[in-house]
Formats: sequence, C-alpha cells, structure tokens
Amino acid sequence: MIAPDFLIDLLGERDADNSLRLFVAVLILLVTLLSVRLVLRLLLKLIHRVTSRTTMTLDEEIIDALVPPIRFLATIIGLWVALLVLNLSDQVTDIVDQFGASLVAVAIFWALYRLVDVVALYIVNFSKQDQRVDTSLVRFGQEIIKAVVIIIAFIVIMEQFGYNLNGLMAGLGITGLAVALAAQEALSNLIGYFVIMADSPFDIGDFIETDAATGTVEDVGFRSTAIRKLDQGLVSVPNAILIGNSITNWSRLTKRRLDMYLGISYDTPPTQILAVVQALRDMLNDHERVIADTVFVQFIQFGESSLDIRLICNIDRADWTAFQQVKEDVFIQIMNILSKHNVEIAFPTRTIIMQPDGGRDQQENYLYSQPLPEAAPLPGDADMKLPQPDTPDGTEEMDSGDGEE
Repeated sequence: MIAPDFLIDLLGERDADNSLRLFVAVLILLVTLLSVRLVLRLLLKLIHRVTSRTTMTLDEEIIDALVPPIRFLATIIGLWVALLVLNLSDQVTDIVDQFGASLVAVAIFWALYRLVDVVALYIVNFSKQDQRVDTSLVRFGQEIIKAVVIIIAFIVIMEQFGYNLNGLMAGLGITGLAVALAAQEALSNLIGYFVIMADSPFDIGDFIETDAATGTVEDVGFRSTAIRKLDQGLVSVPNAILIGNSITNWSRLTKRRLDMYLGISYDTPPTQILAVVQALRDMLNDHERVIADTVFVQFIQFGESSLDIRLICNIDRADWTAFQQVKEDVFIQIMNILSKHNVEIAFPTRTIIMQPDGGRDQQENYLYSQPLPEAAPLPGDADMKLPQPDTPDGTEEMDSGDGEE
C-alpha cells in the first residue's frame, strides 16, 4: 500500500521537509483516535436506537461483538496511513505494508471469531424453548468453526509475509487421510452422532426400539448412545450401527391402536351375534378415550373353536400406562355386553365322535378273548429213531467208523 496521491501532492516528493510529514502523520493518527472514540460512539447510539425497536436481541449482541474489532481496524488503518506519509525507504514501506495488511486481517478474523460466539449463544438460548436442539452439538460446532477461523487467519497472515503454505497444506491433507483411515470406525461413530443430532430421531428420555437394543435413551455421545433396557441393563450402541438400523420411537406416539379378536361360542345364534357386534360398536363409539372414526367391529371368521369378532380402534392416549387403563375399561365393558346378551366366551375345545364299523370290533374282541390251543408234546430222546441206509443183504449195518474196507 502507498500513501494517497493527494497527500503526496500536498507534501511534495520524498525529499520534502520530514518535519512537515511527521506533523501530518501525527495529525492523521490523532484524528483517527478521536474519530474512533467520538464518531463510533455516536454511530453506536444511533444504531442502538434503531435496534431497540425490535423484539430480537440478536442484532444488539452482534453490534456489541463487532465494536472492538471495528475500533481496532480503524486504529490500524489510521496508523498505517500515518506511517506511509513519512519519508520512509522502500524496504521499510514494504515492511509497514506487510504488518498493516496482517493487522487488518487480524481485525477481520477477530470479528468473525466473536460473531461465532454470539450466534452460538443465541442458538443455545433458543434451544431452551425447543428441546430438539442439542446444546452439546452447538458447543461442539462452535469450537470447530472457531478453530477453522483461526487456521484461515494464520494462513492469510503468513501469506502476507511471503510464506507459501501450499506444501504444508498438502502435508496436512496426507496426514489427515492417514489418520482418517486409521480411525475409520471412530469417524463413522462421530458422523453418526452428527446424523442423530441433525435428524433427531429421538431425544434423551425417549423409549426406542431398534435391532440393536430396546429401551430408554439416557445419553448420546460422540461414539455411542446409552440405552437403558427393560431389565435395567445399560447397553452402549455405537452410533454408526444405530443410524444404520430402523428406529421406532414409541415416545412420540400421538395415539395407540387397539386390535384384538373376541372369540364367542359356536352355540351363539346369528341374531345374538349381530346384537353383540352392534353393542360393541356403540360402546366404542361412545367411549370418551376412543377416536370414533377409527372404530371397526365385525364378525370376521369361523375360528377353530370360536366365532371370531374383530375389534379395531385408536385410543387417544400415547402413554403406555394410560393406554393400559383405557384398555382395561374397554375389556370390562366387553364382558358386561357379553353377559347382558347371554353370550359365552369360547375356549379351545375339540369333540371326538366314534363311528360304528359294522361289528368288526366285536369279532376282533371275540377272537382275542379265546384261549390258545395246547401244543402237542415233543418226543423224547429215547423215542427218536434216525433212518439208516439199506445193506446189500438186506440187513441194517451201523458203520462205527473204525472197521476195514
């Protein structure tokens, strides 16, 4: 940056009287300081007078946050111009330009840094009214953005002094890639945390059902979500697994559905069936906790041991305990209706009918009842005679096996 042309024309070339240049430089600096104090103060009063008419406090907080950086920026610009008015060498002028540009960048990024805090505080205050906004996520995002602002400010300032940070940024990119590959699971869970916070499928205290666990959500962390199961065991489900499964949030029910079958005895005549169906339909339509346009009562099928009537309705109670109380009242009224119409609730039965088979069973029973005949006695060893071969002379000869041939 060089001194404005009108100042050069006023003071002459660089070999002009240095005392005059010094006087003008001091004058510029004093005017700058007075302007920063007086003009900025008057301007702020005017702005506050306008913003006080609005109901939002965010605009006033933004202005208050920008006042210090603006005051610093105005002072730096005045000092910068005052130094350039002096008869400085080219080398010193370059140094002044570098520091001046760097301090201007500091003022700008300082303003951005303070704006991040103001916006984050506003979101946190808003989250007290809307519980869907997680304050921990806001705080985490606030720190991340502030870190990014600081890094960018550092890069800009270093470039003003002639440092090339492309190699450093490339090295950081390779290092970041290696770290990302090594910590892939941790990063997946961290991303899952942000997905849960952004999508908000559940809040702390909700009762949810997933493939991984079923219970009450107690905490949502960067790595996992703590769920208290029905048996009071505490399970930590990784966020990456949680967002990859379907989630049923039972705490966000606006109403509950009653769907049941009522089995009555096969001895019930059709007229009584129709009377019971109509009485049940009227009872549900008149119930104060049953949504009338959701009532369905119909004789639906012939069951194995009962005539089945189906009842469907929605109950305007999302709380599980309150729903059970309403269901209990409905069941009692169903029993009263059945008792009034002399209809019995069926229970599983099976009738076995024995068919006659033309006397075959009696014949088989007679045969089985007769005694078995006695067996003939076997001959003794003395009475047994073995046949012998005939000899040439007609006599029987026993070969003892020790004679001569």
